[in-house]
Amino acid sequence: MRPLSIHGALYLTSAILIACAAITESCSRSEDVRPLPRREAFPRIDTYDTIYTCRSVGGVALDINAAATVTEPGSGWLDISYPRYNATVHVSVVTAADSAAMDEAVRNRLQRIDLNLGEATATMSRYTAGDFSCRLIVSPDAGRTPVQFLAIGNDRLISATAVMNGSTTPVDSIRPIVDALAEDARRLIGTNAGNTGSSSEISDSARR
Repeated sequence: MRPLSIHGALYLTSAILIACAAITESCSRSEDVRPLPRREAFPRIDTYDTIYTCRSVGGVALDINAAATVTEPGSGWLDISYPRYNATVHVSVVTAADSAAMDEAVRNRLQRIDLNLGEATATMSRYTAGDFSCRLIVSPDAGRTPVQFLAIGNDRLISATAVMNGSTTPVDSIRPIVDALAEDARRLIGTNAGNTGSSSEISDSARR
């Protein structure tokens, strides 16, 4: 085997150094690469059909999802349970003796709505259904009380609060449930008031 010339040795040394540098750069690049996290998929929730049955409480006819279980814990109260959603909607109907009593009842209810929301962002829809002026407050990030409803009549105040009994995080996982509960709350008195499809609605971020 013939010994390498000086030029040959230098050329070989340079080639080895270049190869080592390339390998080192490749390794450093591979170490910098971070795999992108996969988007989390949530189990699909099959919501109940929008089929309703009529139930009277406190002298008011209410439309309630036919798939829900209804109990009456006391006069003027209904508990509407949704087993599939692990949620319960508490409904109350209050009869006011006069306008002053109605104003006080409305103030108390609005205060309770604010307390339930805390710092969560909410969207409120205002509309009319028959003789009732309605407010539907929806807030998926409000934790256990994502849907609240208030209907103010001449002498009756109807309020409804949806309470989630299970996990409420992450928010995206319960959004289909919140949307379904909001739709049921919207229809609570709409059909019986004979005003569905013709109500005016204003949606905003204000609660009052």
